[in-house]
Amino acid sequence: MSDSQSGAMISIGADCSAMGLRNGVCVDLWGAKNPDLMKINEIEEKDERNQLIRSKAQAISGEILHWLLMAGAWVCIFSTHHYGLFLLL
Repeated sequence: MSDSQSGAMISIGADCSAMGLRNGVCVDLWGAKNPDLMKINEIEEKDERNQLIRSKAQAISGEILHWLLMAGAWVCIFSTHHYGLFLLL
């Protein structure tokens, strides 16, 4: 691996570990300070209606993202300026 690739891998790993620590610590601190709100959020997360609404919204947004990416790929394929459009995607 080149120096730039190893630097990128190190920064991605550091970012992921920092994000994980931040999320774990913040949720624990917030839960300790607000146990009643934590209980309400837990109930809302486990509610079947909310799960159904969330999964439908994720499916729709995923479908939109998929077709936008496909449209961008087709534009890149049929365009005469391939390199500039690939950088935008």
